[in-house]
Amino acid sequence: MTPEIAAQALTAVSLFLGAGLGLTLCLPGLARTGLAGRLGFAWPLGVAWTGLFLYAASHFARLPLDGPLVYLAAFLPLAAGLGVAVRLLALRRWKMPAPRPARSPLWTAAWVGLTLLALLVSTAVLANALTHPLEDWDGRMTWTAQAMFVRDAGTVDAEVLRSRKSFISHPRYPLLMPLTQVAALEATGSDDERIVRALYAMFFPALVLLILEAGRRWAGWRAALLTALVLLTIPWIPFDPEGGATGAYSDLPLACFFGGGLLLLLRARPRASDGLAAGLLLAAALLTKNEGLPEVLIALALAALSAGIALLRRRRAGRSRLLATALAGGLCIAALWLLISWRSPIPNRYDESYFETLSIASYVSNLASPRPFQTIPVIARRMLDPTLWSLFWWLAPVLFVAAAPSFRRPPTAYLAAAAAVPLLAAWSAYAQVPATVYYATVTWNRLLLQACVPVFGLVGVAVRRLLGLKWRSRSLPPLRG
Repeated sequence: MTPEIAAQALTAVSLFLGAGLGLTLCLPGLARTGLAGRLGFAWPLGVAWTGLFLYAASHFARLPLDGPLVYLAAFLPLAAGLGVAVRLLALRRWKMPAPRPARSPLWTAAWVGLTLLALLVSTAVLANALTHPLEDWDGRMTWTAQAMFVRDAGTVDAEVLRSRKSFISHPRYPLLMPLTQVAALEATGSDDERIVRALYAMFFPALVLLILEAGRRWAGWRAALLTALVLLTIPWIPFDPEGGATGAYSDLPLACFFGGGLLLLLRARPRASDGLAAGLLLAAALLTKNEGLPEVLIALALAALSAGIALLRRRRAGRSRLLATALAGGLCIAALWLLISWRSPIPNRYDESYFETLSIASYVSNLASPRPFQTIPVIARRMLDPTLWSLFWWLAPVLFVAAAPSFRRPPTAYLAAAAAVPLLAAWSAYAQVPATVYYATVTWNRLLLQACVPVFGLVGVAVRRLLGLKWRSRSLPPLRG
């Protein structure tokens, strides 16, 4: 790694992080989030905003994808956020977080250990990104290749994508992450893929902070601390190039977009600004991978369900939940419109074409066939491999049996439903493809990663119950009285 590469990577990271921090200052709902949570939201929000801005500006306004447009996308939220901060300081309305009660020496040591371990792992991931070329398959074949085509054409509507004669792998895959690659390289005037790798590496500390925030909200700080420590002991997520943070797959970004949007929508009394932030993140999920669509639908459905239950019980939070859900849904509809409009002129080729070949009759018959059940041995083998998941999947079932969280109480049922959707999508896909075992081998861990925030939210709830920690979740109403 040369000083020039380090400086360029720092510039690229600063653009996205600055945009995200600006958004957290503009959105009053995030003011209730602590520093760790705000930093966790800042990175995916910055990437989501920049990617959505460039996608829409290129497709609808026909603006060229170049450095000035990237700097404009980053400058707008940063300037707005700084303006809000200056105004609050001038009016003396900037509130510092209330001092926390003194912790015992044991928990203080645990916090220090978590911080040091998180910094160590995140630094190792970033150092790997800045010193090694891209080594994963899909990252080079799909996402980075799409970024090269789009950057060369200067538009998301590149002719090479639209020409049936062009050999393009998955030409209709959503382009949000390739656009962030283009943004980083255009902003720095570089062609070095190590700068691109740094962007993907930054999603790992963001995921750790989001899981810490999810655990804090749903299970309390102590359970959140232990849950985040568990995450940091899993080697696959930070270090595996085939889907982990050292590669350029889009599963880790999707986990942050989906998990962050879900966390904001399931707040106790979400504000309109929470709905806007959630909408940005879920819209980014739609434009990141095909799996984003079912994940966005379950997030909005759960938010609407919680709002409906609160309204039926005449709780004051019902209207705020409904408004936040409506705003998030509106942004997701706009993102879906953008995706459909962009895809329509692109003929599909060199793709599995799940949706084009899908029929209800074949879908039902394939689900009932032995085909998807053939994946169970390989799924179990990969989940129980200590070099991938450490002892997580050995101990997690024991934890849930011992803690036995109630599905009537919040937020267990909501988190379980959200965690199940990516896995059900995978199971449905395995039922439709001939090479079932192969697809399970290369995709199951990645689908588990996409469900990371709700899965570890459930772990936090179980840890709280196991340790007998007193905490009342303020996120959701019970499913029944």
